[in-house]
Amino acid sequence: TGAMFPALAAFTREGAAFAALSEFLASDPPWRSWYLRNLAGNLVDRSRVIALYAALSASEHPPSAEELAPYVQRLVRDGEYAAARQVWRASLPAAQRNEDALLYNGDFSRPLGGLPFNWTVVALPGADASIVADDDGHALRVQFSGARVPGWNVSELLLLPPGRYRLSGRVKALDLRAIRGLWELMRRHSTWY
Repeated sequence: TGAMFPALAAFTREGAAFAALSEFLASDPPWRSWYLRNLAGNLVDRSRVIALYAALSASEHPPSAEELAPYVQRLVRDGEYAAARQVWRASLPAAQRNEDALLYNGDFSRPLGGLPFNWTVVALPGADASIVADDDGHALRVQFSGARVPGWNVSELLLLPPGRYRLSGRVKALDLRAIRGLWELMRRHSTWY
């Protein structure tokens, strides 16, 4: 498959070939997810990636969340945060697109989508994170195995206008023993831009 990608990527360079490629990908061939993942991450000309995703979004088979993830991640990687958030918002169900909450899915009631503007949970040695039902609705549960955890495995990318913000939440610890404490872990592994 590695040798096949450069040939398929070449179709993005010329107008008629690009139109034919867009039309064929809109038919949702079985290898489309693989192709989009590689194209979004590796194609130098980002404008062609944008044009291809725009064409697919207007087709009968728009990109799935799995297919959008590498595109949104590419935009984030390139520092195009507003464009990435716009693409992500367009992928939401219609009723959720106009919500004004600065923190999406703050109560963990919606499924995790794997895209940066929703909660992302990554496998990490020493900690297992999942969303569970609790007495108040839903909660994030992090279970530690007793080993030192090298960082955080739960994140959500926020795009906020300049200003002062306070992020708050509730924590319930059951049988938690931490020699260094959680505050030190939080302080050392939080990222602010």
